[in-house]
Amino acid sequence: MLTSINIAVLTNERRLYGSIKSTMRDMETNWQVELITSPDLIRITEHHWLIVDTSSFSPADLDKALTGWQNGLIALTSFVDVHSINVLLDQYKIDHIVGVNGRNCVSEIITIIRKSQSGSVFGLSNYAETGAVVSDWTIDHAGSVDQLVQDIADKVDWDQTFSEMKESFKTLANELITNAIYNAPRNESGIAKYKETDRRIKIELAESEVAHVTLIDHPEYVGISVCDQFGGLSRIETVKHLVKCVNDTQFIDYKLGGSGAGIYVMYYTVSQFIINCDAGKKLEVIGIIEKTKRYKRHRQRVTSFSYFAVDGGKR
Repeated sequence: MLTSINIAVLTNERRLYGSIKSTMRDMETNWQVELITSPDLIRITEHHWLIVDTSSFSPADLDKALTGWQNGLIALTSFVDVHSINVLLDQYKIDHIVGVNGRNCVSEIITIIRKSQSGSVFGLSNYAETGAVVSDWTIDHAGSVDQLVQDIADKVDWDQTFSEMKESFKTLANELITNAIYNAPRNESGIAKYKETDRRIKIELAESEVAHVTLIDHPEYVGISVCDQFGGLSRIETVKHLVKCVNDTQFIDYKLGGSGAGIYVMYYTVSQFIINCDAGKKLEVIGIIEKTKRYKRHRQRVTSFSYFAVDGGKR
């Protein structure tokens, strides 16, 4: 692990840079943060991380900054249009996109760098702030999903949220849990065992197939994590489904389900969408929703996305 981390912030917004620098200085004393106002000033051999404010630069300047960059990379964006999502995720292969209008985008950046530098990427605890209440469940039978989703939702304090948020959260929890049952387990050949099974068939998982749910409830946000023992969702597959769902929502077959439906529901429900993957061994999907935003601001949010692959992993 590096004892000192050099971080370049590529932006024309000095207020944004000041916020990033002051917060990092308070939380990580060995992080050196530098303002870069032009892609020509980036020093590839010296900077361990590059934080790019995509709204500050033209497509040509962004291309100059991003093409060939091999170290840690985080894109800050206020864009919600399909083209921007396609370019950042698909063309430039960026693993970490942070929405600038989130509750605390600097905290998100710090968590991304900490997880990446430590190599300890798993656990919803990485996102648990002071005051958060943590609960855990085991997933072993499809017949118990409806009751499990209700039990999870009942653990959350919804008093200060708009009415639709609880139902959106329950839809999200249901999709993540059913994916862990029907889409995650693999046979010896690595093929999904139950992917083609109609979700009306209530299968029971073997001990080696059980998954786990973790919930954190905080006065300002709620987070859910579903973790399986198979690690079958690669970045390539994730981005394929994500790009497809933001272009065309009609492709989703909710009857069969699968990761495509889960990714669609996740992206349009949460404030932060995180995937941690140790290929062939373990997968954790995390969704975090800001509880303090009113409905209009919730719909205007830019969803943050992160994909963490253990040891480089299968991407």
